[in-house]
Amino acid sequence: MIRHPEIKTATPIPLELPRAKITQAIVDKWFSLFEQVINENNLIDKPFQIFNCDESGFVDKTDTTKVIVRPPGAAYNTSKNGWMEENVFYEWFKHLFIPQTARTPKPILLMLDGHTS
Repeated sequence: MIRHPEIKTATPIPLELPRAKITQAIVDKWFSLFEQVINENNLIDKPFQIFNCDESGFVDKTDTTKVIVRPPGAAYNTSKNGWMEENVFYEWFKHLFIPQTARTPKPILLMLDGHTS
């Protein structure tokens, strides 16, 4: 890690109960929708135009105490409770995502977990 200062250790986030109860049907539906969006937007061979705006990750092994991560643009801003909120997302989107993707060919796919914000 001394040779690679862009990475750090982080504490993994335990898998939340609703996600732990995921079914094969839910996973299949998600991948079917994802495939449809990728095909409709001709993104199958353009991974540089696909972005994920989600938590830092999750782990299904609870005995892991640290993981190694490289968080590009992570921790731009946080709410008091640590959850994504509308104003936090807006500020990140306006001041970080849009400027950093300004020269990225369009369309761009930004995936976001099912947040109500």
